[in-house]
Amino acid sequence: MKNDYLNTFEEGDMLIREDFDLEFDNQRMLFPIEVWFDADKKFGVNTKDHDGAWVNMYATYNPFTNEIKIPFTVDADDGTFEREYIPTDEERDLFVRLMEQSCEHRTQMTCREYYLTEYVTKHAFGFDLECIRAGDKIVVNNRTDDFVLYAEDKGGKLENHIGQSIELATYGGKECIAIECMDCNEILYDTATEELQFSDEQQGGMTMQ
Repeated sequence: MKNDYLNTFEEGDMLIREDFDLEFDNQRMLFPIEVWFDADKKFGVNTKDHDGAWVNMYATYNPFTNEIKIPFTVDADDGTFEREYIPTDEERDLFVRLMEQSCEHRTQMTCREYYLTEYVTKHAFGFDLECIRAGDKIVVNNRTDDFVLYAEDKGGKLENHIGQSIELATYGGKECIAIECMDCNEILYDTATEELQFSDEQQGGMTMQ
């Protein structure tokens, strides 16, 4: 941790493991975290003075809505206590980068690509897509199970497609998944483009959009 007022997380403070799960009911990816930092100092708890007490930490991430939560539990002889850590903007960026690295190493896909691919190929029960406003975002939603397949902040190109006919298409077998507007034939998102962008980013070029 940095020696600052907030004891800000650094990359060497943790390991975001590759045995993550996709929880489609909650629309999130769940990443276990190995704690390498002083949890008592960071979280204001006291496990050192209690035998059998320890901290378990996770990161949950929806790569389309960009919702990140850092829950942790303090497990002790007298029970399990659930808490949530609110990361700083700097720490949030770190968590995203480490989760992306973990996912890419295990699957050779970005979090968004893997999240969408697994949903489309294994967990969806039919498709009836709509483009709607949802809070401060514009989303492509599957009415069949209220699952968000894609999201952007208001003011982006997706806002122009509210109420239009949206469909899902696959290319190359199911190697590429695309979300398309059938009214104007515009591709709103496709996994092949993101794979290229992520690959170029790793080489210091383009970045994910």
